[in-house]
Amino acid sequence: MDNIAAIFILIDGLGWEYVKDRAFLEDITVLKGPCRTVLGYSSSAIPTILSGKYPSETGHGNYYYYSPETSLWKWTKWFSWLPLDRIPKIRGWMARYLSEKSWQWSGYTGYFQHCAIPLKYRWLFDYNEKKSVFNDGLINGETIFSQLRKMGIRFFLRTFPAPDREILAAATESIKQRNCRFYFLYLSEMDGVLHEFCKEPHVIDEKLMWYDQQIRRLFETSCRSFDQVHLYVFSDHGMTPVIATFDLIREVGKLRLKIPGDYVAFYDSTMARFWFFKEEARQKITDLLTKLDVGHILSKDELTRWGVYFPDGKFGHMVFLMNPGYVICPSYISNSAPNGMHGFTPEDKWSDAMFMSSIRLENQPRSILDFYSIMLQEAHHIAK
Repeated sequence: MDNIAAIFILIDGLGWEYVKDRAFLEDITVLKGPCRTVLGYSSSAIPTILSGKYPSETGHGNYYYYSPETSLWKWTKWFSWLPLDRIPKIRGWMARYLSEKSWQWSGYTGYFQHCAIPLKYRWLFDYNEKKSVFNDGLINGETIFSQLRKMGIRFFLRTFPAPDREILAAATESIKQRNCRFYFLYLSEMDGVLHEFCKEPHVIDEKLMWYDQQIRRLFETSCRSFDQVHLYVFSDHGMTPVIATFDLIREVGKLRLKIPGDYVAFYDSTMARFWFFKEEARQKITDLLTKLDVGHILSKDELTRWGVYFPDGKFGHMVFLMNPGYVICPSYISNSAPNGMHGFTPEDKWSDAMFMSSIRLENQPRSILDFYSIMLQEAHHIAK
């Protein structure tokens, strides 16, 4: 038998707060703890996990950014005057149609997130993840998978949109055949469960029990196929229960500034990002945001400390971050609010990712940036 197999399982959205007091994989893991995530969403966190670098280094600060010249939806400018956003029955359908068609025509391979950007503004934005961060690499730098290819290590990789059950079944079959010794499984369904049911413990318990059973089965199969099995289970971020919503789009709209003449804004669920073209617009919006008690304008020090400062302002000249539990609704991501959301300050306890391991490590990871070095170390072991 081969000497060692390393299995890395990323469970999207499963924060430390949801596993710290629950019996999850307890008898097969010896290490368990919280890990700080990065500011943003999976669009920032996943590249960081795969590279060990902050978003400011990977180039993946968010999905959407202001760039009308290169916009994926540039073609929609010609009928952006149509008042289709005012018709609820076709607004959602139209958003999905425009997104899917643009994505098909573009030839992009990255993960695509549907959005609710108003038709009249859609042509102002482009999409950052044009290539798959798993298969095609990052905007800046390499990933663990590019390293594995250079080292000549065959690996098993399965990610969204494949269902979790299908991913686990395929990995189990591969392990039985001992086709690979490095496994990376990206399980996405827990994120959706927590978005909707984070306030219902019995639903969380049920889903965690299913993951426990499936991962346990996978681990037991691995132990029969390999002399040594190193299992790592971790997440990219946590999930904060939503307390209240705030219509920031309406409040900024009251200023009667012109888009795109004076400024452009993108309203994510937990943050608003602004690009300014006139000083008057910057001053008026700054004055408004400073008076609000639902969030605050991020300083350069905060952006730098969290590794999301972009000197060129690609992802916004100004970022307004909502307080934990408060979401912008409606937003350019969704017209309704979930029960749970991520993307708040990394310093909030609900934002913490989690990490579990079947072996003890000399240095326990404290941040999702540390996952990369663990994967690289396992790759070197396998290459020997």
